Amino acid sequence: MAPMIYDLTQALLNPQIPWSSSGSAITAHFEPWVCGIGHGLYVQYFENDAALPVYDKNRNFARGGEGMLLIDPHGASLKPGKFQDGFLRRRRQDADHLHRTRKDQFGHTYRECLKLALVLDLTNDRTLTRSATKEVEKLLKSKVDEWLRRRDLLHAMSTRRGDWRRLRRLVPPDELKEPMLAIVAQTAMEVGIKVDRT
Repeated sequence: MAPMIYDLTQALLNPQIPWSSSGSAITAHFEPWVCGIGHGLYVQYFENDAALPVYDKNRNFARGGEGMLLIDPHGASLKPGKFQDGFLRRRRQDADHLHRTRKDQFGHTYRECLKLALVLDLTNDRTLTRSATKEVEKLLKSKVDEWLRRRDLLHAMSTRRGDWRRLRRLVPPDELKEPMLAIVAQTAMEVGIKVDRT
């Protein structure tokens, strides 16, 4: 069976998910097949409706700073990438890291800002090694960047690795979904992986 690209937005937005917990406390809120997604590629889109920016808990945060800027006030960001140790585990890290203030409740900012979450499940694909997955991630990011630049949407990168793309304006998630699905599928096909889309 060909790897699938899933839209997991609504599943991740479930208000019952206790992101501050771990293990079965989180996985109990997902279908077993979602819990089984071990590695692959993803594209997430976020909108920040607040007057405060959204930050990451990086080294600056650990030293008492606000953290690294991820989403501008009343702005939007796109985050393409890979995961190798479980999709839900990686999303829990996002739920932990995204914040506007140090007093934010665990997972609140993630849940409030997430508008689109697409994932390509490569768990059962035997053609990609861990190091090869990193190269596929670079290809995915370059394709996303090219798409954003052609539309004059790319405002800034938020990290040295270029994980977060801050956008010049909001993009309706339903207008973003099809192009991002196509980019993920094309990225996979260019490395010899035929995918199905839900």
